[in-house]
Amino acid sequence: MRDPVMHIKLTDFTNILANHGFDNPKKLAMRIFQQAVPFNIKDRYLVKTNTKAVTKVNKEVKASRTASMTVQQFNRLLDAERRTIGHRHITPIRPNSPTYLLLKEVALMACDFSNSVGIENIDEGCKIYIKLGLEKMKYSNAYGLNKFKYYDNSIYSTYESYEMIHNDPESARTKEVHDIYATLLAEYAGIQRDFKKPEEYVCFLYCRLELDRIQADIEDWLRAQFEELGKAFDSIPNPNQLFSDNALKRYYQYFKTPKAEQEEFINISTSSASDFTKRYEEKLRAKNAAKE
Repeated sequence: MRDPVMHIKLTDFTNILANHGFDNPKKLAMRIFQQAVPFNIKDRYLVKTNTKAVTKVNKEVKASRTASMTVQQFNRLLDAERRTIGHRHITPIRPNSPTYLLLKEVALMACDFSNSVGIENIDEGCKIYIKLGLEKMKYSNAYGLNKFKYYDNSIYSTYESYEMIHNDPESARTKEVHDIYATLLAEYAGIQRDFKKPEEYVCFLYCRLELDRIQADIEDWLRAQFEELGKAFDSIPNPNQLFSDNALKRYYQYFKTPKAEQEEFINISTSSASDFTKRYEEKLRAKNAAKE
């Protein structure tokens, strides 16, 4: 006989209790949800509300999801991903192994990653964390379990770049920025480069957001960066120099734009910014602050 499963929102459950005449249905619903946490079928529901009580439930749900990933399960995921990319002679990590505590620490870091970036399926989140970490180690002779700790921040950054690129509503225009930059790179320096890494390619997305904000022509913006950096430092711009306050100054300086017109350009599209643009403006400003 099948064991039935119920997947229901807190608000709907509260309404059902109210319709059946229970006193204080919201309080009762919250109590039942809290007591049900240890029996959750992992990753099957998400409670959404602003109340303090449900915030507490969400924390408990997150904790139960993390607890559902055992060290042994994580070890199996790690071994599977290593074999997928061709690692051989993988040494098993057993509970009495000297590296078991390190494995446990890395497993917890992977669970924290999954929870932090909002991946509901804890197995999938851990797989992504492992894949990104292994990409940074590249080859089996460069692999080290302890290196996940070294690359932890970089894994978050890479995932953020992947997510931004995937959600880019103007991906064709972002690619145009990339292609024109590659053309100018060949023109000014006679070199070709591959910008497939998400941390590099996302720079063209940031660049697009900047030039779209003041409605600048793509080639005008990019050529200004090449010309002004060439004059000042006899250098060419890296992708991470294509967006920043200094990049904006180089654009204005190249076209000798009066200050009054600069302010007009900056304000021209602020009110009509898309949700995508608004979402990432804060991240863009944070990256700008670290530039040059």
